[in-house]
Amino acid sequence: MSSAIHPTASVHPAARVSSGASIGPWSVVEHDVTIGPGVRVGPFCRLLAGTLLETEAVLDGGAVIGGLPQDLKFTGAASRTVIGAGARIGEYATVNRSAVPGGETRVGARALVMAYAHVAHDCVLEDGAILANAVQLGGHVHVGAGAVVSGLTGVHQFTVIGAGAFIGGGLRVDVDIPPYGKALGDPLRWGGLNLTGLRRGGADPGTLSFLDVFYRTLYEQDAEAARAYARATPGFEREKAALDDFFARRRRALLKRKRPAPAR
Repeated sequence: MSSAIHPTASVHPAARVSSGASIGPWSVVEHDVTIGPGVRVGPFCRLLAGTLLETEAVLDGGAVIGGLPQDLKFTGAASRTVIGAGARIGEYATVNRSAVPGGETRVGARALVMAYAHVAHDCVLEDGAILANAVQLGGHVHVGAGAVVSGLTGVHQFTVIGAGAFIGGGLRVDVDIPPYGKALGDPLRWGGLNLTGLRRGGADPGTLSFLDVFYRTLYEQDAEAARAYARATPGFEREKAALDDFFARRRRALLKRKRPAPAR
């Protein structure tokens, strides 16, 4: 099966376009771009140097992948942008390449980045993560597998959002969001377990109980006590791995449990 490239598309001779891929009208593909099998590139898209689109990724109209990082420290060194297998990038969304020499910005397999969202340099979206319309990620943000960031929310650079977390819409995220929890309100606060996401992912009552005790321990005592509880509890290996990964990565303050008291 040959690739389908619209006559108005501009594809650099050095770009690698796999069999079964399609490139829509007026799209531009630079050199050092790899387009995997079954990829669909919509109209008016731009794929800049260093971009890799893995199998069956989809770019909707106007998406820009691999743009230069908006980082004054960037020296122009080669870096990459990777869009994982089956991921979809919505209309006019932007994903910038890494600002680190040899580094990469990555959108994981089956992730969904909706229209007008921005994924800045050196961000990582793990498999199945969802950014709703017009979400704006600063540089070096890490979004865990299956996490959901609702529309019009801005996320500060170097923030870590744990696997399976849910963040409400129109918010400012400048703290780390633990796995499987909800972040709601302004100021942002802990909104309990993301029960909807957990149940959709097949979590049983035992898993919900384990996470409930973990987070009550975390917020009523401290992180070390909560992690000691997790180590002493058999099973729940997937959830423990997500918690360990979060605490290993986090660099900012932890999401608070309660809304701060009003000033007098």
